[in-house]
Amino acid sequence: MSKVGVTTECVADIPNFMVEWHHLHIIHFSIETDHGSFMDTDEITATNLFEYLQMGGVLHQSNPPSVCEYENFFLSILDEYDEIIHISMSSKLGSAYENALEAVEKMGEAGKKIHVFDSNQISSGLGLMALRASDRANHGVSCSAILAELEELVSHLHTSFVCENADFLYNNGKISKGIRDICNFFMFHPVLCVKEGRICLEYLYHGPFEKTRKRYVKKMAKKMKNSHCEYAFVSYAFIPNSDLEEIKEIVLKHCQMDRLLANEVSVTISSNCGPGAIGVFFL
Repeated sequence: MSKVGVTTECVADIPNFMVEWHHLHIIHFSIETDHGSFMDTDEITATNLFEYLQMGGVLHQSNPPSVCEYENFFLSILDEYDEIIHISMSSKLGSAYENALEAVEKMGEAGKKIHVFDSNQISSGLGLMALRASDRANHGVSCSAILAELEELVSHLHTSFVCENADFLYNNGKISKGIRDICNFFMFHPVLCVKEGRICLEYLYHGPFEKTRKRYVKKMAKKMKNSHCEYAFVSYAFIPNSDLEEIKEIVLKHCQMDRLLANEVSVTISSNCGPGAIGVFFL
């Protein structure tokens, strides 16, 4: 029986204890600021980011791992496994997938052991896929069977999030100026989803954002109940603990499940959605 390893990127927004428990390997994006470069989720968090911005800091950009960094990452764990599945964020939302593919091609014969999979997902949608793959790998399922299951999962994932406004999304090129202007003029709170690997506007809420978050979470919880999901993520950016606990209670009130995971998103994700944003992800 071959030993299969599973890797993914820090933008999968998986809690550290789940990474260790599932024997996942994570490669980090880098965050460039006017104070230097930091490893996303390892050296800088979403909370650090928004505190930094509140003090007048300037966020330059988030960068995916380079081809060289992917190559070194794969080589560092290659001897541990017969084959490796790397589950990457959507190729339509950044260059991480292409960089990983190029790294594998440069590795020659050794690269044939590595399978780079385009998740068509971001954040905890990507995380759910990585957790499912690692669970199967830890139970001895073959690499080909895991890849086939991942292909099937792509169309069953529910990924959405609500933002207080559209400014961060527009500034990072994720939505058009027209949508940003409409949201700002009417004080709409956009709800976005991931469809075929792209971020799409799903609908708009109006009213106080604290109430909007609760309405959104309640709606998603009812969808989870109907889908009979095994477990779900509530992923957030810079939300007070008291608000987070209330949100978790809303989910569990409307949808009973064994595992509800709450986790702060990476700097890369939070810099796109802005403070106060929250997303619900489930299979």
